[in-house]
Amino acid sequence: MMLAYNAVSSHLSVGIQLALYVGITKEHSMDFDWHGGVITRQTSVDARYKNTQNVRRFLLDQCGPGFRLDRDLMAWIRDGVAKTMGDVADEWTRRHNQAGDA
Repeated sequence: MMLAYNAVSSHLSVGIQLALYVGITKEHSMDFDWHGGVITRQTSVDARYKNTQNVRRFLLDQCGPGFRLDRDLMAWIRDGVAKTMGDVADEWTRRHNQAGDA
């Protein structure tokens, strides 16, 4: 009886650990709230990225009062290459410093 209890207990422990891991991974990968979540330079741009007012506020803060979203930058953001919101801010700044706009 004790052997069966230990086996069940072991499986439950692994199952709980797996459920916790899956929950943490899911929370930090695809369920970011682009409307109300706290955006930092480390926030990953995921497949569900949205150009929200929250994103615009973050980029305005990072890039300065001349910040404007444009089609080329939006295409770059969604090109499938892993990046963070810090990368997005740096790319906008790079493009506009080259053009003499910022």
